[in-house]
Amino acid sequence: MIKNILSFCLLFVALSQTQAQTLRIRSNSVENLHIVAVGTDKDGHTTSKTIYDFTGDHWKTLSFYELKYGYDAYHNKEMTHDGYDPTQRWVKLMIYDNSNTLYGTLDLEKATPRASIGNTKVWAKIKRAHERDYLVTDVILNDD
Repeated sequence: MIKNILSFCLLFVALSQTQAQTLRIRSNSVENLHIVAVGTDKDGHTTSKTIYDFTGDHWKTLSFYELKYGYDAYHNKEMTHDGYDPTQRWVKLMIYDNSNTLYGTLDLEKATPRASIGNTKVWAKIKRAHERDYLVTDVILNDD
């Protein structure tokens, strides 16, 4: 019992110390998509990044901090940084087809095994994990 409580406390401390967020997106869809990632901070300032012609089975990594301030030390082996604001988070993805017609919007603030995107055959899987002091959000776009 005490071991479980201690494990929970350590997990809570680790989660509360999460500072920066990194968003990783991969498309398994045959659709040629345009994606707009939107993030906010505690003051309500909005930051966005558009990815054009997103197709193929490769990861695209977006760091909120890098987009806003120009640098970030997110690497798979060295995840170190100082002074990041933990309230800066990617909050949604807006997904468009190649004619700039909005397919739908995805909420990135919670993990989900399957989220449909509008009235299309495209759906997304959203995973959130903590790696060291980063919150890593993975979004995988798929076709039915």
